Amino acid sequence: MATFLDGINITLRGIGQVIFANNPLAGLIILVAIFIDSPWLGICGLLGAIASTVTAILLKLNVGAIRNGVLGFNGTLVGLALGTFGTWGNGNGNPLWAFAIIVLAALTGTHDDSFSQYFRCLGYKSF
Repeated sequence: MATFLDGINITLRGIGQVIFANNPLAGLIILVAIFIDSPWLGICGLLGAIASTVTAILLKLNVGAIRNGVLGFNGTLVGLALGTFGTWGNGNGNPLWAFAIIVLAALTGTHDDSFSQYFRCLGYKSF
C-alpha cells in the first residue's frame, strides 16, 4: 500500500515523465513552471496526474510502472490538453472540465495496461 509521500513521489514522477525524466524533482520543476504560467493549467495537469495514478493503484496495475510514473504521464497530458480548452478567462474555472479530466485521465491507465498486455502476448517487451 502506498503512503502519502509515496503518492507525491509517484505523481511527481508521472509529471516528470512528460519530458522523459524519471525524477520527482523534474516533475516538481515542471509543475511549478506550469503554475507560474497558468494556475488553471497547473490544477488541470495535477488533477490529471492524480486521477490516473490513483486509478492505476486502485486497479492494481503494474506496480513498477506506477512507481516510475509511467501510468501518470498520460493523465498529466490529458489534464493539460483539456485545461487548455477550459474556460478560465472570466476568472472561473469550469467544473465540468475538471470532471472530464478526472474521467478521461482515469481511463488512460487502463488503456496503457491493456496495450501493454497485448504487446506482451505478441512477444514484445513492455513496461
